[in-house]
Amino acid sequence: MSALRQTASVLLLVLAAVVGASWLPGTWLQDHVVDRDGFLEIAEPMGEDASTQHALTDAAVDELLSSDVIPSSVRGAVAPYAKEQAASFTTTSAYQEMWDDSMGSVHDGLFASGDTPIEVDLSPAVDSLMDPIEEKLPFGITLPRPDHPTATLTTIPDLPALRAAAQVLPHASWALPVMIVLMVLALIVADRRRAALLGAGIATLVAGAIGLLLAAGIGALVPASIDGAGFLGPIVQGFEARLSADIAPRATVMTGVGAGIIVVGAVLLAVVRRPVRRR
Repeated sequence: MSALRQTASVLLLVLAAVVGASWLPGTWLQDHVVDRDGFLEIAEPMGEDASTQHALTDAAVDELLSSDVIPSSVRGAVAPYAKEQAASFTTTSAYQEMWDDSMGSVHDGLFASGDTPIEVDLSPAVDSLMDPIEEKLPFGITLPRPDHPTATLTTIPDLPALRAAAQVLPHASWALPVMIVLMVLALIVADRRRAALLGAGIATLVAGAIGLLLAAGIGALVPASIDGAGFLGPIVQGFEARLSADIAPRATVMTGVGAGIIVVGAVLLAVVRRPVRRR
């Protein structure tokens, strides 16, 4: 019976370590990837990144120059000026609105079934580019605007694993209390409770250490094809940096708590093992 109780206690502690290790990444993914507002909180400020700005403005210029609204006779002269104006467009509220809409489409595409092209409405950019271009044209010539100018920025691949995870991650916040309950059960079941307390400390330390390893090595877990993609790459890297910054401090605390429990358990074991001197 004693061996059975010890085995059950060890299994409960192993399960506690596994559940505890899922708490930090699970809650972070729920709060900042699955939750749309949390996703946009990180993604929207990334519109200030130079590479992502070029992705939008270059698409707007290309759409404008490839359309028939600018006569071919002046298209070559207009092109450099359009690109110059595109850079100033990134400081406007219209650009930020375009970016925010694009990030909303990216979030929805992550959980859509099948490959999802991310298209952006270029109307605000085209309008901002056309006005100064018209000022350069002679005789007060006005140019018609393209009908429904859009561009495909990237394509989000089908991610069935992420869709499946999105069904489970809303419950990730329960991982920490479940871990604690499992440890308490392990202490109750154990025949040698001081040793079980030491094991609870090890389980907590392991869960925290896994969080630290994840924070330090998240970049290695993301496929290079995504991490280095032209449009998605900077966005993914931004999320990686935020995950590391958010998880590392809490994982450090968890590791420290585990180490503290280990010390207490080791001291209690040493006390019980110390021979009692008879007078």
